[in-house]
Amino acid sequence: MADADSIKNGTSWNHKLLQYISVLKWLKNYGKFELFCDLISGISIAFTMIPQSIAYAAIIDLTPEYGLNSTFIGCILYSLFGSTKEVSIGPDSVISIVLMEYVYDLNGDFVILSTFLVACTEILMSFLQLGFIVDYISLPVRSGYISALAIIIACSQLKGIMGVQFKSKRFTSTIYNLISCASNTKLNDVLVGIFCIMFLLFFKFLGLIKIEKKSKIFITIKKLFWFLSTARNAIVVISAICFTSFLKNSYNKIPYHIIGKVKHGLPPVQFAPTYARVGNQYYSFIDMVKELNLSIITISVLSLFTNIFIAKAYHHGEVVESNKELFALGFCNLFSSFVGSMPVSGAITRSAIGSASNIQSPIAGIFTGIGSVLVLSIFTPYFNLIPRATLSAVLISCVVFLIDWPIMVPMWKSDRKDLMVMILTMIFCLSFGLANGLFLSVAVSMIRLFYLWSYPETEVTACLTVSGQKYVEIVLDKGLYFPAMKNLQTIISKQRKNMPIIVNCKNLSGLDFTALEEVYSLVTNFNEKGQKIVLINVNTKLKRKWNAVNTFNQPNSLLPFCSANCDIDKILFGNLSSHETKDITELKKCDSKEMIALISETKNIEEKEL
Repeated sequence: MADADSIKNGTSWNHKLLQYISVLKWLKNYGKFELFCDLISGISIAFTMIPQSIAYAAIIDLTPEYGLNSTFIGCILYSLFGSTKEVSIGPDSVISIVLMEYVYDLNGDFVILSTFLVACTEILMSFLQLGFIVDYISLPVRSGYISALAIIIACSQLKGIMGVQFKSKRFTSTIYNLISCASNTKLNDVLVGIFCIMFLLFFKFLGLIKIEKKSKIFITIKKLFWFLSTARNAIVVISAICFTSFLKNSYNKIPYHIIGKVKHGLPPVQFAPTYARVGNQYYSFIDMVKELNLSIITISVLSLFTNIFIAKAYHHGEVVESNKELFALGFCNLFSSFVGSMPVSGAITRSAIGSASNIQSPIAGIFTGIGSVLVLSIFTPYFNLIPRATLSAVLISCVVFLIDWPIMVPMWKSDRKDLMVMILTMIFCLSFGLANGLFLSVAVSMIRLFYLWSYPETEVTACLTVSGQKYVEIVLDKGLYFPAMKNLQTIISKQRKNMPIIVNCKNLSGLDFTALEEVYSLVTNFNEKGQKIVLINVNTKLKRKWNAVNTFNQPNSLLPFCSANCDIDKILFGNLSSHETKDITELKKCDSKEMIALISETKNIEEKEL
């Protein structure tokens, strides 16, 4: 018996380990092919992540090391706990823009503390099983949010292309500052930015060229195009560093703005700061939390949303465990905060590169992390030569394709209300900031959902029974909850007095207690006035609920239910028919001629039986 219990406990522990430590599941069938694919994918992602991380730090006006410190701990840990192989953990544009709204006039200590607090929030949400909240972010809200994000990032990076500097908290202030600083535009920075954007777009579309021929030379060309397209961000940054170094050594002058000093080597391991000093002002831990405000919750939810979106995009139809993703994200952010990192999450651009590289498992994140550590250890002294216009070009060329214009056409054709929700989301995010805009958009989406609950689709039809008696049939929708009761009362009240009413519950699958009580009162009141209301096609579960309410109100009174054609005649008009087993679903909603023919046919059958 003891042996059986130990085996059972061992199996339970193995299941829990597999549930949270996903790498154990991937290693079962891991071979040389998977290792090679993950190695290529990891290196390819590193080529993209490193220059992007510097650019994401620049969005918040931080020095590059805050972005670079975000590139190795998270992706290594996610390879152990993550469940989606395409997710590559690191800095993300969404996080940078949200933080920019809260720490634009503060320093990096607030960013590191935000990473720690985001980690605590995500782990707590995981334990409380709150991963379901991302289900309330609808597709129109998501598309509008990402489109607004792309517009905000592109506009915020125009200052790097123009060669001007300013700080902005909102999109509107960014536009105002761009217009105000237009006269100070530096031509050299503009030329560098435009050249880099053209270079990046050219190599992006180079990777989209389809080469059907399968000779060796064409296969080699196809692989070369793929490499240039995948590594285009790293290539343009390295080229810019080389060009800047050449100008500095040859002419002892750099005619455009560069990012400046970057700390060399790996960051020290230490706890997140609990106080900060900005200028002459001291901030305690509580003060820092107040400054970060809603950004902690917003980043936690959006990070999960990004990971879930990536998982659904590459694994159609598979169930994504949102609480497990929350735990993995929280773990990655927790340890990232110890090395001075920005908050981390998945990113759509990195996932696209991983998928194109035939990634096989999250283990590719280990190779990405190792590549980032090598870069931080060896090449950081050269990062101070990167032109600001180049980093701006990298971001603009990435986010411009995130604007979801193509989805507007099918939304217009299918449901214009969804298109309106998407447009409102963009307006809210651009006007009030991403965090406030998202919450407002979800509120609008929920209001629309409440409206659908309050006014569900209800079919009202004038019908005849088999014996030729008139009545009204009302077919209910799948759910009938308390917000919809006023609408149901209005529909019933509009029917002609003394006309019997049949409420068809064939589609009905759920009710709440308020709806049960209201329907009981409605039926009782109308029956007392001499207008009968009968419920048909009610399933057993709902009958038990209604009868429980009836018994509670009047122990000897039950609601009139029926499921057959003969019962309608009997209950409404007291008529009995010989066809007592005919199901109500066979009753046709006919025009007058068809109904007369049906009645005459029924009379002939009854005469023959007599």
